[in-house]
Amino acid sequence: MSGEVSVFERPLPAGWVYPCSTADIAQRLSLLPARDLEGLWAVGLVPATRKDCWANGRYFPGERPTIHLYSFRDTLSYRQPPHTRRADVERGLAVELAYGMHVEQTGGRFLCRWDADSLRRFILGHVLLHEVGHHVYQRQRQQQDPPLLLRTRASEQFAEDYALRLLSAPKFR
Repeated sequence: MSGEVSVFERPLPAGWVYPCSTADIAQRLSLLPARDLEGLWAVGLVPATRKDCWANGRYFPGERPTIHLYSFRDTLSYRQPPHTRRADVERGLAVELAYGMHVEQTGGRFLCRWDADSLRRFILGHVLLHEVGHHVYQRQRQQQDPPLLLRTRASEQFAEDYALRLLSAPKFR
């Protein structure tokens, strides 16, 4: 079970979809160590905004720590910025490519496309775990004196390592 963590979904505008369901999220949370979820108030499916258009999810610390998993255009595709090089795509989207994202060059730009199942697996198998990793890191930092800031290179590395470590556990395969 996801314990005390609330799971929610906000309404979507037309032309947008969520990458997974609230039931998918609750099921994935039920596999995580309870101590890692302590203090996490909620995980929600939230419409993406312009500010969030390049993020798949985001952790919000504070009095009610929350994870937002963002919506996608219903085409499940987006274009990379102009002048992006193939090497940058391969390096910057290595995890996405490993989960099945397709990338093709159309004209001078790269088009990134998901199928629904691959996107769902990526969000639940990597993005959600990465954001929970930020929560675990933040809780550890708050126990130090003085508390350290969340958005650091160390925080990103910890969150990425957390996601990869959990993914290698047998119950996540």
